[in-house]
Amino acid sequence: MQLFETLRSVLKSDGEAQEKALKEVFEKLSLLEEGIKNIFPEGIQIIEHENVGLLDIVMISVFGPYKVYEEVLGLKFIDPEKTPLLFSWLTALLEIPVVKDSLPPHEKLVGFIKFIRQNTLSSTSA
Repeated sequence: MQLFETLRSVLKSDGEAQEKALKEVFEKLSLLEEGIKNIFPEGIQIIEHENVGLLDIVMISVFGPYKVYEEVLGLKFIDPEKTPLLFSWLTALLEIPVVKDSLPPHEKLVGFIKFIRQNTLSSTSA
């Protein structure tokens, strides 16, 4: 959950505060990648809707809309070179039909996150 809070800090800040939060996000993503290596020493296996577990649900809940955040902030969080296991795990999860069907439409989520970011930034500068 610390990672989720740090991601929120990136969204709700700019300038030096955002840079500091970003550094923390990348450090935590690196730690997460190491943890994934311990859980899946052979790499990410094929994931189908029949074998989705609680950890998969947590991952999709926290990172499912990562492309939205990347688009809104103009940053790359989940990089196939820096976090290959996390990237492949999320890619596999996002391909499951029930996951695809349960996620909100990308453009609507982009608009919503932009709205939150703009309101947060304008309220902190007022």
